[in-house]
Amino acid sequence: MTDRLVTGASGRRLGITVLGDPAADRTIALFAPMPGAAGFDPDPLETRRAGVRVVTVDRPGYGGSEPLELGELASFGRHADDVATQLRTAVGPGGVVGVVGWGVGGLAAAALAGRHPDLVDRLVLVDVPAGARPGDVEAPYAPGDLCIEPDEPALTLRAGLGRRVERMLEDAAEQDGAGFAFDRSALRSRDWAETLGRIQADTVLLYGDGHPLVSAAVDGARLNRRIPFSRVVRVPDATGLAIGAVWGRILAHVAH
Repeated sequence: MTDRLVTGASGRRLGITVLGDPAADRTIALFAPMPGAAGFDPDPLETRRAGVRVVTVDRPGYGGSEPLELGELASFGRHADDVATQLRTAVGPGGVVGVVGWGVGGLAAAALAGRHPDLVDRLVLVDVPAGARPGDVEAPYAPGDLCIEPDEPALTLRAGLGRRVERMLEDAAEQDGAGFAFDRSALRSRDWAETLGRIQADTVLLYGDGHPLVSAAVDGARLNRRIPFSRVVRVPDATGLAIGAVWGRILAHVAH
């Protein structure tokens, strides 16, 4: 559920939810998957243990964020610029943040790191496609729409994780399919790919071995060739929920 509404650099209304410690010195930006809304915490216990503030922002049409107008260009780059405005306010002049992007949300995360390399010093992209794989799902959404299998190991290891995923998907459907439509259109624009070579952040490209649509060998390798200072890491047995399986390890990378 969106905590508050703000106005981005584009003039668009954005829904923001802050997780973890709101007074923490270190800020992490977390980009939700497709479909997915702000406010998802893979493991609140690990987030508290890391002592960080996690800022999550709804993309247009998801949660509390304003949808696109008819004929308006969908762009992960423009959304990244809106998020950058909010993050610079949060960390102050010269401040830097860590960034995590899950699935298609990782394209917006990569756009943020590439368009604002002075702002992002650590980056983790989880199960991020190197090319457009828009899929074809409709609200109401289900975990299977994120390629999360019923026997996903993280669902057993992390208490309440399944319910948190379901709540994120419920929030993602508040505006019916407007957010999903934004993502589909933004995937076609591919502006996120134009600045991959400008990313200066220490980057981890993380993939679940059991994911049916993306892989370390294909998508990870392609992104690794284009993103400087990046490396590929595999998560054994994970399907579509690698982010939940290794959230503590992800935070260990981006929190410092």
